[in-house]
Amino acid sequence: MNKMAFPTLIQHGIYEDESDWRIHICALIKIAYVFPTQAGKEAIKNTSSIEKIAWQKGISYPTGRGYCIPPNQISDCLQYHIPTHVWNQYQFEYYDSCGIKGRKAALIAKTMIEQGFIKIPMTHIDIENKDLQIKGYDLIVSPKYGKSIQVKCDYNGGDKKLGGTGNLFLQTHELNPLNIH
Repeated sequence: MNKMAFPTLIQHGIYEDESDWRIHICALIKIAYVFPTQAGKEAIKNTSSIEKIAWQKGISYPTGRGYCIPPNQISDCLQYHIPTHVWNQYQFEYYDSCGIKGRKAALIAKTMIEQGFIKIPMTHIDIENKDLQIKGYDLIVSPKYGKSIQVKCDYNGGDKKLGGTGNLFLQTHELNPLNIH
């Protein structure tokens, strides 16, 4: 029997990701899930789930591998509804290519952050020094866990009650046969 050899997936995903935060845009249910990248890594380490494979439309072999993790098993995972006006601005479609879905997901995340719909938790320092207060320093704030963000289109992911898979897909390996960036 002739067995077809598939290309080898390379380790590239959440473990190589140097971001501080991840935003998974779950387009089917119009929800953005936001969590510290490290919390996603910890969730994988603590899961009993087995690795799953992922496929790309038009490709006859697996193009990704990772873990399906329920959002409630990822520490500090927040969920935000994508407002209708933001959704309508980008016309997200199931049949968009992976590259277009990724770009639209990033634009949705960017717009939601700019318009205050996604709030990254902040830490703050109260300034008690009177000289600094006179100069305008009453508080110093910075994003908790850092400030870089990786955005993923997790099209079917998210809350099962809303029509999603019930999980977020945290990818660990991939191929890019269509050279999508």
